[in-house]
Amino acid sequence: MGQEEDLELLATQFGISNAVKIQPHQILKRKDMGAVIISGGQDQEEDKPFSDRQIAKLSKILQGTDKITSSNPNGLNHNRKNDQPVLIICESLAEAKILYEKIAVSYGPDQIQMIDGSESDVEMERRIHKAGQKDMITISTPISGRGTDIRISKESQEDGLYTIAMSVFNERETAQIEGRSGRNGAQGKTLSLINANKPSIRDALSTVLSRVVPHEEVKGVVDSGEDSAVVARYKTSLSDSEIAIELRNVLFSHNRETLKKQVAESELIEDKYREFCFFREELLR
Repeated sequence: MGQEEDLELLATQFGISNAVKIQPHQILKRKDMGAVIISGGQDQEEDKPFSDRQIAKLSKILQGTDKITSSNPNGLNHNRKNDQPVLIICESLAEAKILYEKIAVSYGPDQIQMIDGSESDVEMERRIHKAGQKDMITISTPISGRGTDIRISKESQEDGLYTIAMSVFNERETAQIEGRSGRNGAQGKTLSLINANKPSIRDALSTVLSRVVPHEEVKGVVDSGEDSAVVARYKTSLSDSEIAIELRNVLFSHNRETLKKQVAESELIEDKYREFCFFREELLR
């Protein structure tokens, strides 16, 4: 079975106590690069989930032109390699559509696509197949992409699937998103690009950083050349990846019972939505 929450849900809600979590049967080759928190600038508006700097960073990564600079202390190469297939996960379908419109202009119709969960079985299979092909970018959401097994084409197996999360997700969703890459011992890598100016993230960030004793040096990655209140608060002893974990704790600090209820409700909604899609296809035949 999946995460600890899944196992406990089976035991408490369905009385199944002999379920076990099966470990991966092959060595994990995936490279998890943690998080990059992008802050600064005046381009963030209340109704915009992505900042211009976040989109610019993503575009450079996709084009393979993102430079390893002093703001990247570990020298991690965030760039897409050899036009490897990329899966970008957004927080919601509305945000996925916004992102698609922003970056699709730079690519041909055979280089970028969306998976929103409303596709027929045949169309879904076609898009999942395309998602594993070289030079393909796929944009989706945690729910729309749940359960999809993207098979990497032979010409892309050397680098594998590159999964990029465009926000902070709960622990369960994070594991599912990262698990899209490097399946069954394959190559792959993951990265989170977090917009610090997004209202929900900004509020949680204030809570996280208020707990930390200020430090003279900035150890996290802050893609900003401006002096701003947000940038100043990054002068802590935490890396971006550590801050991302704390953000997750603040944003999803529900108790166990609430979490189990949310898991059950989300899966029920997904089942109902799939039933709707099935009956819609039947009516259209």
